Amino acid sequence: MNFYHDNTTGKKYDIGHLRRHVVEYVQEAAGENPERRYSVEVSYSNHCYTERNDAGERSFDIARYEQSKTLPDIMAELMTRECHHTGKTNFVTLDIDEDRIYEVYFEVFKRKKKLYIRVQSAYIRDKSRMSSQPRRAKIKFSTILFNMLHDKPIHPPQQKK
Repeated sequence: MNFYHDNTTGKKYDIGHLRRHVVEYVQEAAGENPERRYSVEVSYSNHCYTERNDAGERSFDIARYEQSKTLPDIMAELMTRECHHTGKTNFVTLDIDEDRIYEVYFEVFKRKKKLYIRVQSAYIRDKSRMSSQPRRAKIKFSTILFNMLHDKPIHPPQQKK
């Protein structure tokens, strides 16, 4: 699927930038740890360019769509970006400019010895979403990939008492 047809306006939008693709991540050698390479298939949900409307249904959102054009680059840079565990089964990375915070939520999983990333949602954090911010604990992306590949648990951050 390369196009999204907006039933409200009748316009078609090219979403080819969100096609499934493979990213080769490289973890540099450090000390006695050798260089590690990870080939990961990345896919994107429609939540990257749609928004839930008042009826609870998803509808096209031009702002999310425009911002989604940066997602392939963001995902390719995960090894050098700050990542956070959300306290659930997913992770988030933040793309911060002077006037906005773009949050990219993703899950990492293994199937038949292959690693996958699914970008679940991506949006600019605004005042209407401030109360729904998840707990966050920093985690290295290389740790996520290594643990997933080797079936090691990734523990969510501890709740503060």
